[in-house]
Parts: sequence; structure tokens; C-alpha cells
Amino acid sequence: MSGTTTPTHAADAGPGLERSVESLLKHKAYIEALTDQDPEEYVRTFLTGNAQQVAARFGGRPAVAFELFPR
Repeated sequence: MSGTTTPTHAADAGPGLERSVESLLKHKAYIEALTDQDPEEYVRTFLTGNAQQVAARFGGRPAVAFELFPR
């Protein structure tokens, strides 16, 4: 599960970061409602900032954190 306050794992965000930016920019009207900042700048800052925060905890590489639950 992503967005958890207690992540247990992380995945390298580097390979998919550009696709993530492109994906969020498909929702330009939504992004524009969130901020007066340029949508691409906002999305890049948001995604990169999150990946860098996770990097500090998971080996120094930009990553996406998630919590893994046992079955």
C-alpha cells in the first residue's frame, strides 16, 4: 500500500519518474486547481521531492515507498 505512514519497502523511482510526470500532466485541470504554479513545474517538484524524501530512508536512491502486508 502506498501513502502509508509506516512504509516497509521501497522501489527505485528513477526509471518511471518521467512517465509519472507525464501521467499526472494528463490531469492538467486538476493540477491547475491545486496551485498557481506552472503545472509541469508543480508535478516535477512534487514527485521529485517525495522520491528524495524516501531516498533518505531507503539507501539514498530516489524511491517510492510502500507498506507490504502479509497474507
